[in-house]
Amino acid sequence: MLYTFLTERMQQYPERVLQEQDTALTYRELIIHAQQCAKALTQQKYGILCKSELNTVKALLGCFCARKTAVLMSHRYGEIHNQKIIKQMKVSFVITDDGIQQIGQPEEEREKYKNTYL
Repeated sequence: MLYTFLTERMQQYPERVLQEQDTALTYRELIIHAQQCAKALTQQKYGILCKSELNTVKALLGCFCARKTAVLMSHRYGEIHNQKIIKQMKVSFVITDDGIQQIGQPEEEREKYKNTYL
């Protein structure tokens, strides 16, 4: 399994640091975040649309840990293209920098998923 392969390699260097601007995360912390994320993933497929590259890595590794399908998207694709990806891939939930959001869910309902794990 890809998750096992990656985490075994990261565990060889647990104090190695990933850094993005003012945010730093060790491999050990990344594995913990991925495991926390995996517990929150109950659907089979998730879009990943984070501005933060560290959050993208946490979400992707979390999907791998939970054995869920991850559909990577980018703000650089533009909203129209991302909507096409969501429709074509039949994505119902998207992991963002703010947490997990259900597609088409009213704003007030999104609050229960906000900051679910990130």
